[in-house]
Amino acid sequence: MFNVEGALLTNESTLEDFDSGFGILGHKLVPLSKVPNGKRKHYAKQIPKFTNEESYSVWYPPLSSKELGTIAGARRKYLVGLVEGTYKVSLKNYPKGEPLYIWKVAEFIRRVN
Repeated sequence: MFNVEGALLTNESTLEDFDSGFGILGHKLVPLSKVPNGKRKHYAKQIPKFTNEESYSVWYPPLSSKELGTIAGARRKYLVGLVEGTYKVSLKNYPKGEPLYIWKVAEFIRRVN
């Protein structure tokens, strides 16, 4: 589906982790260290403690919670459509709001086939 030849999967790996084609018009995914200090307060709630600012990426300029929710919904719809088209199954009955963990999606596909 994503042209990945190899990957390390955990029980928390999601389809979103492998979707490299994701972008937001007018925003760039940048390392937190590249965001000016005065603008970092917007990200304070989402940043885990002891974060390496070089390897933690954020959308800049920042997005509102409403924008992030809209984007997350559209991205989920895209990924569900990709799975349905690739595996010729319907995810209509996949639990709403349930993360698209790779193992759960795989189990769901196995059950419906």
